[in-house]
Amino acid sequence: MLLSNYPRHCLILLSLFAALPSLTACNDSNLSINKESIAKESIAKDTQLTHCCDYHPLDIEPFHFALSAERVHPESPFSVSLQMPADALIESAKMQGITMYMGTIPVLFKQIDARLWQADIMVGACSEPNMLWQLDVRVSHRGQVQTLAYPINVTYP
Repeated sequence: MLLSNYPRHCLILLSLFAALPSLTACNDSNLSINKESIAKESIAKDTQLTHCCDYHPLDIEPFHFALSAERVHPESPFSVSLQMPADALIESAKMQGITMYMGTIPVLFKQIDARLWQADIMVGACSEPNMLWQLDVRVSHRGQVQTLAYPINVTYP
C-alpha cells in the first residue's frame, strides 16, 4: 500500500517545491514601529458597549475606576471601567498578581464615549482562596505620564 501512495506523495512534494520561490519572508525595512500607532491598535473602539461598572470605585483624580461585580472570581470574566479626561491617552494596561506572582496579563480597553473606557478581564485560578491582583494602567495626560494602580480582590465562589 505504501508503494501505491508513492506517486501521489511525489506530486504533493513537487507542487510544494514549485511554490517555494513565490514565498517571501518579512523584511526589517518594511517594519516601522510607531509607539502611537501601537497604542491606538491595542485600544479598540467599540460603541456597542455601555457603562457597566458601579462596584469598588477608586478615584485617582481626574481618573475614576469601577468594577462590574461586587465579587470577582478566578476564571470568570469581569469588566473594569475607567473614566478619564477626553484629552488623556491610555498607553498600556496589564494585570499582575500581588499576593502571588502569576505573570502579567495584557489588558485592552475599549472606548465607550469621549471620557469612558471599558476592559473585559479574566484572571487565572490560584492556590490561595483570596488573591489580590492589580490593574496597572499607564496613561498620559497634559504632557505627564503616570501609572494608575487599581487593586482587585479575587475570591473563590
